Amino acid sequence: MGEQPKGKQAAADAEEKTVVASSSDLLASHDDEEETRDEARVGGSVEVPGYEIVKSLGKGGMGMVYLAREVGMLEREVALKTILPKHEDELFRSYFLREGNRQAKLHHPNILPIFTAGEAGELLYLSVYYARSGSLRDRMEAGEVTVAHAVGIVCDVLSALHHAHSEIDIPMAHLDIKPENILFDGDNAF
Repeated sequence: MGEQPKGKQAAADAEEKTVVASSSDLLASHDDEEETRDEARVGGSVEVPGYEIVKSLGKGGMGMVYLAREVGMLEREVALKTILPKHEDELFRSYFLREGNRQAKLHHPNILPIFTAGEAGELLYLSVYYARSGSLRDRMEAGEVTVAHAVGIVCDVLSALHHAHSEIDIPMAHLDIKPENILFDGDNAF
């Protein structure tokens, strides 16, 4: 095919960008609508006995995560992981609670401690240690990860996975190891 004159090419490029942007806006709008529905069900009015919701920390593939404060004597801050309604069938509920129970038995410096796994009405949740220093993805995007630091993080993650696989009588697998799920409290990786 022959080349288009520069003016026509620029117009074609601008039209293509507009179409792509419109498609992206439509997808983002759909995601926003789905998130709004999920938050209305799970987030906007989350009530879990024993916890005060402070703020939303984010949304993952399975649910919402909130910064919460335990009500009562401890008043510690925790990450409260809730499961979105689309994942709440009876088989999944029993699996989720069983896995939470198994994970709570793990004690390792690079595994986030689970304090509670439970149900509040139809809502499934995990109360876990709140890692305050962001994720590996945050550090990568900020350019804070050197090769030496990356090697240390990989060693920490492998140590945690080895511990999880060797300490539990029934094998388990973490199927979602990615920078967004490697969290930090100071320099300690979880």
